[in-house]
Amino acid sequence: MKLLLGNKIKALRKACGITQEQLADAIGISFQAVSKWENNIALPDITLAPSLASYFGVTMDELFEFNLKEMNEKLESICTEAYRYRESNPEKSRNILEEGLKQYPDNDVLLNNLLYVMNYTKNPDETITLANRLIEKTTENDIKYDALRFLAYAYNAKGDTASAVAAMEQIPELYFTKLSEMAFILTDEAKYKAAGNKNGFPLKYCFK
Repeated sequence: MKLLLGNKIKALRKACGITQEQLADAIGISFQAVSKWENNIALPDITLAPSLASYFGVTMDELFEFNLKEMNEKLESICTEAYRYRESNPEKSRNILEEGLKQYPDNDVLLNNLLYVMNYTKNPDETITLANRLIEKTTENDIKYDALRFLAYAYNAKGDTASAVAAMEQIPELYFTKLSEMAFILTDEAKYKAAGNKNGFPLKYCFK
């Protein structure tokens, strides 16, 4: 019978003769997280997979066997279900994602989806905290730039236009129609300048 991923990690750790604390320190997580994996309470974040495989000297396929495919399918199912309620019932959508995060703690995809159902106008600090966390940790550019976009929206909701523009400036032009997004957070006068200068001028000249 195929081992569960937590059992596989435990077996590899014991074969290496190391403690949960030593494994946790090596890959930059808490030993409590390792304990949850080994007891099959939670699964590692997908971004930790290369570090785990490298540490144990095995391939990704050997480490995950069919677990990686299964995890991606479950993540897709969670996100699809949450998306169904994103507009009609954002609170329910959020609950679905937060339940998913109990099984897949700190998963970038789930956290990214969570940004969409946070109310950045009523609680911008919550969005700022999560967006900054994602920007710092994710290795996926699409997620990083999406988080920067929400960071800009939240700063704008707080009335901090300078920080909003600074966040938006970090997004490459091809993402989210950057000029349109810039216009969303600017004053009427700045919007006029942006519209008048958008052809052939660097962005820094559009928002002085």
